[in-house]
Amino acid sequence: MISGPDGQAVFFRAAERFEVPPHAHGAQWGIVVTGMLHLTIDGEPATYEPGETYDIPGGAEHTAILEAGTCVIDVFEDPDRYSAK
Repeated sequence: MISGPDGQAVFFRAAERFEVPPHAHGAQWGIVVTGMLHLTIDGEPATYEPGETYDIPGGAEHTAILEAGTCVIDVFEDPDRYSAK
């Protein structure tokens, strides 16, 4: 994770299938590195594969399913979306 005053960049890796429940936050942009990502943004489903990018507008309700082995890089408008552990 990289954080700055204007946003965050985060690398996510799903060792097994992982589902993210409905939620909303500031704008998010991402790219699939490996595997397959299923997003539903404001009720519209889409599937993304390696090399494909996605854009989630700020405030849009969305869900995600990362298949096992999926890696994505996400950039968030919110500078404090995640905290380092």
